[in-house]
Amino acid sequence: MKKIRKHILFLTSLLIFLLTGISVHADERVLTLPSEVTVIEEEAFAGLTNVDRIDLPATVTEIGREAFRGSGNPSAERRYYFAPAGVNVADGAFDNCRAVIRINGTELPRMTYTVGSNGVTITGMSEQPTEVIIPDTIDGKPVIAIGNNVFSGKRSLIRVVIPSTVTSLGQNAFYGCSSLAGIDLPEGLNSLGSGVFAFCSSLTEIDLPAGVTSLPSEAFYGCYALTDIDLSRITTLGKSVL
Repeated sequence: MKKIRKHILFLTSLLIFLLTGISVHADERVLTLPSEVTVIEEEAFAGLTNVDRIDLPATVTEIGREAFRGSGNPSAERRYYFAPAGVNVADGAFDNCRAVIRINGTELPRMTYTVGSNGVTITGMSEQPTEVIIPDTIDGKPVIAIGNNVFSGKRSLIRVVIPSTVTSLGQNAFYGCSSLAGIDLPEGLNSLGSGVFAFCSSLTEIDLPAGVTSLPSEAFYGCYALTDIDLSRITTLGKSVL
């Protein structure tokens, strides 16, 4: 007997929404999907703005294109969610998503970001990841900057991939990432904030792009294992760079 895949189509999702209603927990509007759901079809909850959190069951294995695009309170911060293990997530599933998305009671790993006229700035990271691959575009715009303190104190972070679109790393962006042994900086990078890699105590080498000609204060302060760095193109050094 063939297994029946439970699909949520847009109209069906609205019906569930209307029948189930929004439950309120400490002023948070929550939509909880039934445990039978395995597949969330494309655009299922796109534009659903009168909800703060959507709880998905552990049975979900597939999330369709733009399934949660634009969902959540429009005044909340934007969230870029990473695909959880065992779940196939289509492109754009969480574009411009502002709702908290949880599976089996746990929020999906995510970054927060802002969108400006020139592109996207990453502003935060929700958890202690071991590996992060930052996308080159979010909401159809290039990711151009990693903001202040985004990965600060993420001691479990071993590997991070920064896209070629990024031109700026903010103040203390990777401060205290003590497990980070190496990082490839994009060729277009031209701006580093103070303390950007301070106390990355496992960092052994780094190749500075040609566009980086100035190192701010404490850029690599406390990087005790750093033995391979070329400063020949640097024209301006801040205090306590190394």
